[in-house]
Amino acid sequence: MYQVIYDINKQGHQYFNGDIIVPIILLTIIIGTVFFIIDRYKTKKKRSLYRGIIFIIFLGYLFKNFSMLYLYEYQRLNTLKLAVSKSQEVVGIIKKFIPLSQNRKQPCSFEINGVEFQFSPSARTGALTFTSYPLKNGQKVKIKYLYDDNWKMNLILKFEILKNFTPQ
Repeated sequence: MYQVIYDINKQGHQYFNGDIIVPIILLTIIIGTVFFIIDRYKTKKKRSLYRGIIFIIFLGYLFKNFSMLYLYEYQRLNTLKLAVSKSQEVVGIIKKFIPLSQNRKQPCSFEINGVEFQFSPSARTGALTFTSYPLKNGQKVKIKYLYDDNWKMNLILKFEILKNFTPQ
């Protein structure tokens, strides 16, 4: 019986992750600046009014860019969820296991039946990038994966480990 360690279809989208915090902060500053501009308009301080308008235009540009990055990542995750039906599956024993280095320069990597995998924390794709489950050579696993041309690596969409497996 396999134990599911990771399944991209079971992963809920995080609404308040690092990608959306910046747009929320910028939106808050924009709203505050709008109230500042309204106050300056009422008190007839035109110089502050113009500075506020220029500041809002600048923040609006930043907000648009950061929001587009967030939407791109959200779309990327959903694209991978849809691509599970096109994914390949490999079942086998973990070989050539290299754990994550202490300074995190060398990613965790391993091979199953000649197919290479690595956990790359920098690959922000929605696929598996880290597991706290202790991996080692000789474990039997089942992996659904998809090759990504952008990252030039196999992205793990579903990761399962056989329970109570003893290698021969």
